[in-house]
This record gives sequence, structure tokens and C-alpha cells, in this order.
Amino acid sequence: MKTSVLGIIEAIIFASKGVTLKKLKRILKIPEDEILGALKELEKRYSSKEHGIELREVDGRYRFYTKKDFGEFVEKAIGKSFSKLTQAQLEVVIIIIMNGPLTRAEIERRRGKDSSGIIRSLIQAGVLRKKRRGRQILYDFTRAFKESAMYEEILGMIGSDGNV
Repeated sequence: MKTSVLGIIEAIIFASKGVTLKKLKRILKIPEDEILGALKELEKRYSSKEHGIELREVDGRYRFYTKKDFGEFVEKAIGKSFSKLTQAQLEVVIIIIMNGPLTRAEIERRRGKDSSGIIRSLIQAGVLRKKRRGRQILYDFTRAFKESAMYEEILGMIGSDGNV
């Protein structure tokens, strides 16, 4: 494995908000298996305890993330934090993770109760955003929330069978 390929990929990932395998192939013009090998090597290198970041692939994008142990320090430094979610907020977040973007009515049907206040609080907290699909308003996660440690933690709570 060429060190220069590792360095190039590392620099691209560091400078971007995440990069897809397709984009790396287009930029580097080398075989996919060589890129995947370099990505595995970077994942391995950054998995050691001496590093405060790790390389992860989320939604098809490779990106460096702060390791959980260092999250509170980074949040203090940059002033960006997602506060703890209430039980009701967590219910809504899990419903959207499990089903994808949903309308307010679909969320309420799954919860069995009014959720307008919860949705509003999640929008204000930067967790959810509104997005239009035709005449409908769907609620989906903000990019910042999807890139957060909290999102990863919630994904980890959900079993492969869809149960929490």
C-alpha cells in the first residue's frame, strides 16, 4: 500500500464533511479495492486509544468523528452540543430512524398521541428539520445531528431486529 495514497485519502476526508467511495474513485483514478484497503488501514490506525478521532462510514460517506470519550471536551471547545433527549423526544427520534422521514400525522399515529410540541422542540434543538415532498411536510434529521455521537449512540441502542 502506497503511503501517498493513504495520505491523500486522509487529507481529503479531513478537509471534507465526508466523502463517498465514488468520489474518491473519481479523484484518485485507482482501483476501488486499493481505496477500500486504504480506508481499512486508516480505520485501523485511528482505532487505537492514542487518537481522539476515528474514521467511520455513515450514510455512504467516510468521515472523521470525535471518539465518545472526547466528545464533552470538543463540545466545550466549539460550543455545539445536543442536550439529553427526553423520553418523548427519544421516541420520536427512534420512530424516524426506523421509518425514515415522516409527516407529523405519521409520527403521531405511531406514537398514539399528539407530537407537535415534541417535534417543535426537536427542530429548535437542531435535531429535526422540515422538508417538503409535494404538499406534505416531512420531518427528517439535520445533517449535524446525523453526524453527532448521540445519533450513533441511538443507532447502537436499536437492535438488528428493530427493537430497542
